[in-house]
Amino acid sequence: MVKLTADLIWNRPHYFFNTVGGERCLDLRGYGIPEIENLGATEDQFDTIDLSDNEIVKLENFPLLNRLGTLIIKNNWITQINPNIGEFLPKLHTLNLAKNRLVNLVEIDPLASIPKLQRLWLLDNAIIEKPNYRLYVIHKLKSLRLLDFIRVEAKERDEAAALFSSEIQKVPESTEEPETSTLVALTREQILPFNVRYGKASSGVNDGSDPMEVDEPTFSIPVDTMTTNEPEHEEIAVTTGESTDLQGDSSRIDHPPQFDGFDEPTVGHVSSYGLRDVEYARYWYPSDAAFVKVYAKLGLHRYNLLEGTNYQFSHLQSYNKGINAGAAPYFLTLFASDPDSGTVLPYHALVRENQIGLLDVSVNIARPRGFKEKPRLCPPTYTCSPLPRWPSSEMFAQQRFYTLTEHEVQNTDWVRLYLDLAHSTCDRGMTESQLSDFHIERVVIQSLSDAVPPRLDSKSLVVYMVYKDLAKARLREPCFRKAIIRRVYYDSSGSLTFRGKHWSFSEEKEKKKKEKEKKRFALLKRRLGVWGAWRLGLDVYRKRGISSSRTR
Repeated sequence: MVKLTADLIWNRPHYFFNTVGGERCLDLRGYGIPEIENLGATEDQFDTIDLSDNEIVKLENFPLLNRLGTLIIKNNWITQINPNIGEFLPKLHTLNLAKNRLVNLVEIDPLASIPKLQRLWLLDNAIIEKPNYRLYVIHKLKSLRLLDFIRVEAKERDEAAALFSSEIQKVPESTEEPETSTLVALTREQILPFNVRYGKASSGVNDGSDPMEVDEPTFSIPVDTMTTNEPEHEEIAVTTGESTDLQGDSSRIDHPPQFDGFDEPTVGHVSSYGLRDVEYARYWYPSDAAFVKVYAKLGLHRYNLLEGTNYQFSHLQSYNKGINAGAAPYFLTLFASDPDSGTVLPYHALVRENQIGLLDVSVNIARPRGFKEKPRLCPPTYTCSPLPRWPSSEMFAQQRFYTLTEHEVQNTDWVRLYLDLAHSTCDRGMTESQLSDFHIERVVIQSLSDAVPPRLDSKSLVVYMVYKDLAKARLREPCFRKAIIRRVYYDSSGSLTFRGKHWSFSEEKEKKKKEKEKKRFALLKRRLGVWGAWRLGLDVYRKRGISSSRTR
């Protein structure tokens, strides 16, 4: 446990996470801070303050912060909110209170004092299980535009106004509960033994680039702990995503969903499922410099290709990787934005490596978090077929081939993605800056069906690229390279597979030279026999490193 002192604030890294607006963020995550204090030391110089993964019980004690627009305080123990919080945070527009201990609808009433609050997250709080929770929050917070990743519609405002038009209906669920079981806010002394006995919810990760990051683990809250210091065995399961509707029955208990490999399991640890969890947003691994992020972009590309959408990759939050040393599956959790509305949503993607050291991967799952894909006729299967040869100039003129224009190369995002995929899978030590040194010169796509002309949105095609390695060009070395990437979609299993390779022009010339020498020596053996070839072509043997012994 660490107190929030002025020295801690001054020594924490200050960074800009929004390159367009230049918003300045103060990172105070994961210190076990028990209460908010000494924020006056910030001198009101920050647009975003991140207090996630601490032990804060009360949302209070803020100085006047006219600049603060985003407050991230998820995964804490918050049970109370200062009724006058809006006086100290007049320009706050985004508030993330996910994974806290808010249990009653009236506990969010103080948020109505924040005049410009537009985006709010309350996921993984017991409050979200209350009847008419969403309508009540919309009724109390008039300026709210986004609640728990869902945009507030005009019809919801009308419905909320009709439902809560009188003060008698202010808290509809209070009439169903006896006075003896009224829930009150917890103190820190009450929460501490509860977390020791039942375990605190697993901490989420936020890299500061997006205040909307919310994880989905399940945690349990004993009901009687809210009113007494002696917890009983009755529990309420608080889940998000695919939880079933309680339909007003408070005695029903939801069973934890089966672990599908993404995020954190509700029962046990990730390692018990043969996986290793990596919080990419907080920890950096040299071996994961580029290719894991490319895998995340590839998963989003599958979703856009099949659904006809144009979501843009935002950032990679975390992933679970198979513990085997060779080719492994990657269960990725990423965030993507809609360029039209600006909404940022979490996604899941499963990328399986079929072979290691070369481009041979399959994307079996790509979906928004909390959604399920339709069942497939058969499970994903893997078939390894050889790649086609590089076509001749005459073949490129056929109908099965199409050369992309410069405008199409620049505006088709998967062209660059495929080139990064080909290099990052073959050389996992490559960084993003090294991948940016490749300049694409020419791109040709080939349809895998003679009857169908190639299109950019075809699910199965072959991509031929000619590109330039700018790093070698600066050293005046041979810099032109070629790459072949084949994309095939199997509708029966829903698997999108990628296989490819790349090589330089100099490597191609050397390979042709060796093949020519090999053919020449084979012809020499046919003409003179093995012993004649050995006598007349001894130098050929020596060039291939074949040792010969003296004949007796």
